Amino acid sequence: MADMPAEARPRVTAGPGGRVRFAVLAPDGRRSMAWTVGTTRRTRDVYVTARPLGSTWKMSLHQSGRWNSGLTAERAVAMAPPIPDRHWDRWQRPAEFAPGIRRSVEFVFPDVELRRWPAGLTDDKPVTLIPAPGDGYAACVDLIFLAPGPPLRLDIDDAFNVAAIDLHDLTKLSVVARRIPWVPEDVEWLLVAKRAMLASLNPAVIRAARAPRAILIGKHTDDLRFVVDYAPDLGPEG
Repeated sequence: MADMPAEARPRVTAGPGGRVRFAVLAPDGRRSMAWTVGTTRRTRDVYVTARPLGSTWKMSLHQSGRWNSGLTAERAVAMAPPIPDRHWDRWQRPAEFAPGIRRSVEFVFPDVELRRWPAGLTDDKPVTLIPAPGDGYAACVDLIFLAPGPPLRLDIDDAFNVAAIDLHDLTKLSVVARRIPWVPEDVEWLLVAKRAMLASLNPAVIRAARAPRAILIGKHTDDLRFVVDYAPDLGPEG
């Protein structure tokens, strides 16, 4: 991502009610899931999901400031036995970290977790492709709410301006990718999480998926949520 100039225009734009889709792709064909960021025509509500999980999971960033992550309403209704609350996590939107600028969620794509898709499997809708970060790094995609004003200056090393979405009240949602280190401690941390996840699943479920992916959701010490897009295999280290 180092070849992207700091003030590069967004690769895609959308208006109120629009959607943008993105994925991380390496030169050798390894990639992440396709992610969708959707907005509404008359509010600042924003919804995020990954293409394979669209009927199961989503993250909702409501204009009210009450944000949540969990099962979709359709999936929750189908659960047997019924569950008391379809939301895994609820939190209040964070404060602005600079005047008119509010980070919301970050999505992390470690290069080592990208995988090739099986032959014949393709995206069913247009996707903006983000360059893979390279060995020892992860692509970190930030969703940033912006008050009305001049375009966001990407004064960030290795920034890739993915998308700009106009919301109904002249505010904007900027989708910006940057490269962050993915050090051995991060690799081990995710490997521990993979082992725990795999121990709780029927292996046949993963074998049946054509391009199996999984997500790990957490929060930083400042309460900012993050989502890691990873491959549910142990890899060479497992």
